[in-house]
Amino acid sequence: MLDHRTRRELHDVILPDLHAAILDLSGPRPDREEVIASLSALHDRISRLIHVHPAVYFGANGGWDFVAEIRRMVDSEFAHEFTSVRWVGDAARSTPGLTPLEGLVAEVGFYAVREAVRNAAVHGRGADSHRPLSLTIAVACGERLRVTVQDDGVGWAADSNTEAKQGGLLLHRTLLAAVGGNLAAESEPGSGTTVTIELPPQTRSEVQADRS
Repeated sequence: MLDHRTRRELHDVILPDLHAAILDLSGPRPDREEVIASLSALHDRISRLIHVHPAVYFGANGGWDFVAEIRRMVDSEFAHEFTSVRWVGDAARSTPGLTPLEGLVAEVGFYAVREAVRNAAVHGRGADSHRPLSLTIAVACGERLRVTVQDDGVGWAADSNTEAKQGGLLLHRTLLAAVGGNLAAESEPGSGTTVTIELPPQTRSEVQADRS
């Protein structure tokens, strides 16, 4: 995971080009030389990104308040995207240090939540840019830290744009699975979209053990 500018390039340029190369390679008569050239160009682009933009580290000074950073992110990046934003459960509490997380899991979880919020902002209104759109973010600090991002938008219709609407979420589902977490998305036309993100319990216990 890299900074925001790097993530945008990965999401908007590199991943679509990689997907196109895979489709070309799996076709009936693939032009292997062209595919190899495309993959080589993507390799060079990723290499430059890694060297130009350093990785962002979370919780380097002993704990990173997950909920506080989510609230800050929503307020700063998406302040004008929703008619209202409602915080529920542990997300509504202002107790400092409520959800300390560190390292890679904090980073992967944070950007998964950000993608769920971004997805709601981009696709929630459908074709009507003036449609009211409300967002509810709930956090439950149980055995597994669970974040639910729910909008009351138009939902996902079974059309050609469905894959584009879910593409970023599928990427983050894979990243979460790699660290022991999970992402599930539910949507029906006219009924909004709900994205549930779970983070592994061992990370939170390890943080508490380190502090003791």
